Amino acid sequence: MICGHNFHYGCRTFSNYSNSSIVNTPRIIIAHNHPSGRSDEPSQNDITFTQNLNKILKMVGIELIDSIIVSPNSYYSLADNRLLSE
Repeated sequence: MICGHNFHYGCRTFSNYSNSSIVNTPRIIIAHNHPSGRSDEPSQNDITFTQNLNKILKMVGIELIDSIIVSPNSYYSLADNRLLSE
C-alpha cells in the first residue's frame, strides 16, 4: 500500500511516492485510468512521466514494477510493452 499525499501533474493527480520508502516499500506498481474509453494506449506524456518517475524511484531504492493504464474495457501495461525505461 502506498501512503502519502497527492500532488498535481498537469490535470491529473498522483500519489507522492517518496513516502513509500518510509514504510519500507521496495517495489511499487502505479496505475491511472482513461475513463473516456477511447484508448488504453499511453500518451507520450504518460510514457515520459513514467520513465522520469522510474529514474527518481531508482535513486531512492524503489523498483517500479509496472505502470498500468485502465480503460473501461481493457488495460495497458507499460512493463509488458517495455516502456518503463528509455
